Amino acid sequence: MHIVAVTGAQRDPQVPEVPTLKEQGMNMEATAWFAMYGPAGMKPEALQRLEKAMVNGMRTPAMREHLLRLGYEPVGSTSDELAAMQKADLARWEKPIKATGVVLD
Repeated sequence: MHIVAVTGAQRDPQVPEVPTLKEQGMNMEATAWFAMYGPAGMKPEALQRLEKAMVNGMRTPAMREHLLRLGYEPVGSTSDELAAMQKADLARWEKPIKATGVVLD
């Protein structure tokens, strides 16, 4: 198998010899992320506890090592940071998705 490129903004530490798409002249970046959501109307105290637990969990050496082995970059963020990232992703992908004609029900 030959890896042609990685899609993130930076080279992947697991395959540092593989260039990014941008390094190859393609102005594109695409990364995957995972998030945990609670029910709408969640009490602020519960949300704060959940955020703290998630951020602290992502910072433990065991979790970091496990996720890095799987090829993920552990971050851990607040709900406000997640909302900002989602907003930016929606803005970035809206035009290309509309251009495909795909419609979701």
